[in-house]
Amino acid sequence: VFVKLTGIVFIVVPVTVPPPPPLPPKPSAPEKFMSLDQMKAMTPKPTPTPTGATPPPPAPSVTVRSYATDVKSLEESGGTAPKPQAINLEELEEKVPTFKPETAVQLSSGAVAAPSRVWRIIWKVLGSIVLVAALFALGYYVIYPLLYPPTEAPLEPAAPQPEPEPAPEPQLLPHVSLFTSLPGLQSQIELSELSLVSIIEMLQRDADRSAPAGTMKELSISDTGGQTLFSRYISALLPTIDPQSVASVANDDFTAYLYYDDKGVWPGYVAKVKSTASAADAQGALAQLEAADIAKLYVSDPGTHAEWSTGPIADSPVRYTKFTKPGASFNYGVIGDYILIFGIPTNIVRKAHKREVFGDQK
Repeated sequence: VFVKLTGIVFIVVPVTVPPPPPLPPKPSAPEKFMSLDQMKAMTPKPTPTPTGATPPPPAPSVTVRSYATDVKSLEESGGTAPKPQAINLEELEEKVPTFKPETAVQLSSGAVAAPSRVWRIIWKVLGSIVLVAALFALGYYVIYPLLYPPTEAPLEPAAPQPEPEPAPEPQLLPHVSLFTSLPGLQSQIELSELSLVSIIEMLQRDADRSAPAGTMKELSISDTGGQTLFSRYISALLPTIDPQSVASVANDDFTAYLYYDDKGVWPGYVAKVKSTASAADAQGALAQLEAADIAKLYVSDPGTHAEWSTGPIADSPVRYTKFTKPGASFNYGVIGDYILIFGIPTNIVRKAHKREVFGDQK
């Protein structure tokens, strides 16, 4: 259209005005995301087409949305609402990687598997227990004694102990002479020790004192226990004598003497038979003298003795033997209730038995 107005020519050209942009679609129900297996289950499986039959229509397309498809759709539409895109399930299945768990062999050849979480917890608990125990011991045995040292309780005075009772003094064995009439000479002898040497020295000392012939001296022999026991005295002079056998037939107290004559000094011993023993028992215990060294009973060497013989005295058997020294004769026996051991000749004893010498015995 040409219009001429006041010398100005206007050319009117028709211009096509684009239609306004369409309104954004109303939000529809949110599309559900399905797994690949669900999609495959919704897709109908193609059935084989028989020969000469019309092929079935193609399978419906399946559209999905993802973050990548939404970004791509927004770029293409200039900011409009994203559109779902059709996908090929078979191609998608080939692209999706299949998850295959690693086996123990693959783990050993590759990365080392991390320790079990349960064991880590167990080790932590055990470590905590050990740490708590160590801290407790440190506090109880080291820190606590330093902060609170133990205080010693005051000592109570000890209760007075009763004084021990003095031991009773041993009862000394008294000596009672077996002579009915005491001899005119008496000698008290105390032995410092009961031994052969001390006894011989004692006898020799008393024998050196001069006395008239036919005189008898009584010896009271004692030691630290009082009157010396007869069994111990005989076994000290003659070690081969068993003191137990002598003690079983003879009393502990005994009478010793020295007899003086013109040929020398002769010792003798008298002990009473125990009431629990018989004369035969006592004679058997004294039989040990025949195997002993009886020369030690003398104050001087009597020499050697002959064979043993038996001579009755007062109707009692007495065993005797003679030595080479004149006047030395050893006799032992049991006469009545008495044990006699003497070193004087038997004929002198036979003369003496007619007189009362020991108790009621002749």
